[in-house]
Amino acid sequence: MTINEAVEILRKELIRRKYSPRTIKIYCDWIEKLGEFYPSKPIDSLKQKEINEYLTHLHLRLKIAGSTINQAFQSFQYLYNRIWDKRIDFTKIDKPERKRSNPDILSTKEILAIIEGTNNIQHKLLIALAYSAGLDKAEIKNIKITDIDLFRDIIKIRDSKGKIKREAILAKYVKGIYKKHLKENNPKRLIFESSQTGKEYGDTTIGKILTNQAIKNGISKKITFKTLKYSYVIHLNNFGRPLQYILRDLQMDSSQSLMFYSDIANRKISNKPFSPLDKIALQTEVEYPINAEYLEQAILTIENKDEADYLKESLICMTSGSLRAGVIFAWNSVVINIRKKCFNHGKISLNNALKKHYIKAKEIKKIEDFSYIKDSLLLKAAQELAEFDKGEKDALEDCLDLRNKCGHPGNYRPKSLKVASFMEEIITIVFKK
Repeated sequence: MTINEAVEILRKELIRRKYSPRTIKIYCDWIEKLGEFYPSKPIDSLKQKEINEYLTHLHLRLKIAGSTINQAFQSFQYLYNRIWDKRIDFTKIDKPERKRSNPDILSTKEILAIIEGTNNIQHKLLIALAYSAGLDKAEIKNIKITDIDLFRDIIKIRDSKGKIKREAILAKYVKGIYKKHLKENNPKRLIFESSQTGKEYGDTTIGKILTNQAIKNGISKKITFKTLKYSYVIHLNNFGRPLQYILRDLQMDSSQSLMFYSDIANRKISNKPFSPLDKIALQTEVEYPINAEYLEQAILTIENKDEADYLKESLICMTSGSLRAGVIFAWNSVVINIRKKCFNHGKISLNNALKKHYIKAKEIKKIEDFSYIKDSLLLKAAQELAEFDKGEKDALEDCLDLRNKCGHPGNYRPKSLKVASFMEEIITIVFKK
């Protein structure tokens, strides 16, 4: 059999099995090179010895990298055993060990900088969706509109044949971007379609979108979609999800994958010994840990960045045991929100409401003038402007009382259940409106 005939057989089989064009080209190229190395022998007559000699030649003579030789190895194994059923024992064929890469990992701040710094809504969704669910380039570009389940908050991830291979979580952060993308760009079948052709994005286009946004936002690391996936795994692990569960969810739970990601996760851990007593002594004890999930959901729905930032600080403080600081940060966000709502009623209505409860209240001409208005008066004016009813205003006054106790020097320490109740009140009354 000639080289061309063997390549054509391989190409048709790979196309039938819906391999990517890039993989097909790599496999076919290696079969051509193998045939050229033995020009006087029919390619289908080569045995284990010849294949081993060629791979050794690549390694020792040409100094080809182990990862590249592995591509050749996989190509030969596919043709000779899977298609031709030659039953060659590839386990006895020598090949160099693949050197594991030591890839760059983006910090959480860098991830947010790239996503929030991307103005094009389709590009923003592309990057956010890929990172949020740990998706490969091939997975992200082939997601259909029907693969997004907004009721169950999941994404159906399909293999090269179109079959569902796993379900990934649809992040709450991403849902809002996704809905906006549908409204603005009106994709027909795939989530990510070229505005010119209506077809799926190419690999090069998708890669450039990510690279350009990284450069634009001051990220100097070499970034690919693999970088996003590596970062996804490491960040989830840092947030407490065991590594083996993360890899299981991604269907990457081989021992090699676990070793690879363990090396990445542990490479920044200091080897300097320490005593656990010192760590224990520095921890703040909380009798009932704060359940942060409700607050997390609220933060993700807040459009105003200043308000959201205050609540983020609040969440960090509360989950680490600093309840007083958490209450203060959260109340700052409440005040910003109420001031904005009251100011939107217009200066005349706003100032009349303030003076009804305190005749000497400073006249509000601009939003900054609220700094002269006490929070207790602000709540009364908000009720007057029908932002809250009396029951809601009274509940917020109780929240203000807790904030004041936490803000004054002294021995007062709120219980975590009281703080949790405080958070539920402000979220329900202020941020859900």
